[in-house]
Amino acid sequence: MSDILARREIDDAIDEVMKVVGFGSSDYGRCLADFSELALRDINRQTTVIVLGDARGNRNEPRLDLMKQIFERANRVIWLNPEPQSLWGTGDSDILRYESYCHQVTSCGTLAQLERVIAEMMQQAQ
Repeated sequence: MSDILARREIDDAIDEVMKVVGFGSSDYGRCLADFSELALRDINRQTTVIVLGDARGNRNEPRLDLMKQIFERANRVIWLNPEPQSLWGTGDSDILRYESYCHQVTSCGTLAQLERVIAEMMQQAQ
């Protein structure tokens, strides 16, 4: 993506990037595949993986197999979901499917919630 930004004016670059990534529709399965290709071999029992996102995969394949591999290799997998918990599992939300492969899943949609999560993580690390 950075090559697009380097060679285009911003408005044109945004249009081109959106064509490449699908106009903002998320595909967590594809993201997990990309992440696994880039980093799976580096994940070990000292690694904490933090996922930030609503887990709404737009009915794409969620690739639970890859989430399981990450979970089995990492020390901790934490999923921070900006949606309130009452929306989890509704519509195209896959968060309840991913939850089995996370050590912690928590609603985190505000700065105060993020501060709380970070404070809890720091406390657990001590």
